[in-house]
Amino acid sequence: MPQWPYVITEEKAMTMVANRFETWKTVELGGGPRNLADCSETINDYNQAPLIQQRTKERKLKIQSNALHILKRITLSNQYTRIHLVRVSLKRLELGREATRRHIYERAKEFGLTQVPLNTGVDLRLQYFNQPAGEQLLMGMEPIKLGGCYGDGGSRDIFFVSANTSMLYLGAVCGNPDSYWSNQFDWLFMYPLDQSW
Repeated sequence: MPQWPYVITEEKAMTMVANRFETWKTVELGGGPRNLADCSETINDYNQAPLIQQRTKERKLKIQSNALHILKRITLSNQYTRIHLVRVSLKRLELGREATRRHIYERAKEFGLTQVPLNTGVDLRLQYFNQPAGEQLLMGMEPIKLGGCYGDGGSRDIFFVSANTSMLYLGAVCGNPDSYWSNQFDWLFMYPLDQSW
């Protein structure tokens, strides 16, 4: 595992962005629900719509309780924005088998990537109907201060989207800066709209 701080050259960072970090998915933000009530209503509408059921192969959408904790505490933007998501693993970030959330974000920034807006998880969940079963993608977002890793203590949480054979989930997990993550999880960042976080 690399020793920190571990800094790469600007030339290598530019090469990585150009050669490795292709756009994984383009997502339109601002078209989804703007608050908890709207989000729950939208999810119910999606679950009941025959066209959506057909597109999701009968899988239903579900907001997990941890994600509800975040939705109660944030106001989602209603400004339409199109962002280009980049999917990265620890291997692609050259971080070895595990790394803290802080180091993952630092390395993504060194490679020219930036954090995704808070509503990315919500809007991605409402657009990513063909997510493979077993896949879980973590949002490289600013963590939201909640109770605890499970809503009852003192942590900062981040959204994730996951799926199994019957459900499509919007969830949240502990995103404290010193929490360790293994290389089995992939993260979503974006090409920056500007260069400051």
